Amino acid sequence: TQAIISLDAKYLMGYNEAHMVPRIILKTICASFFLVLVLFAGTGHIHAQEEFPEGSLWHAKDDARVYVISQGRKRHIPNDTVLASYGWRTADARQADTDTLFALPDTRVVKLASSAEVYDIVSGYRQRIDSDEEFINRGFSWDEVAVINETELEAYPPVAGPSAIL
Repeated sequence: TQAIISLDAKYLMGYNEAHMVPRIILKTICASFFLVLVLFAGTGHIHAQEEFPEGSLWHAKDDARVYVISQGRKRHIPNDTVLASYGWRTADARQADTDTLFALPDTRVVKLASSAEVYDIVSGYRQRIDSDEEFINRGFSWDEVAVINETELEAYPPVAGPSAIL
């Protein structure tokens, strides 16, 4: 009976020679499948911070406009003077896939580090947001406000009239 128990134990543990090769093949296939799942799971969704690091400069293929990444959003740098005011050059911008770059949301709200005033940037113009209530009513969140320098703020002309909403 001890020999039977020994054979049964070997069979249950996968040592039965008749079943050993198929078990090894099955384990290899399962491990390979798991590895493929781990490697490729989630590749359809790439987080902005992984592909576009904070503070990096980008331009789309066949598009000369330069964007800086700020809080997972892209912010268009309006001209070379603004670019230079940050110590950047056009040559510092890396090329990105057009669809991937333009899938990032745009930065709409900005402020100077030295001021509490917040501005909405629309179509190349700036409009001061006069209150927290107005800010919230426009659907903004405080974590999407980008801090910019004076040169960049001045590159966006103010809209005509204090209450004009674009």
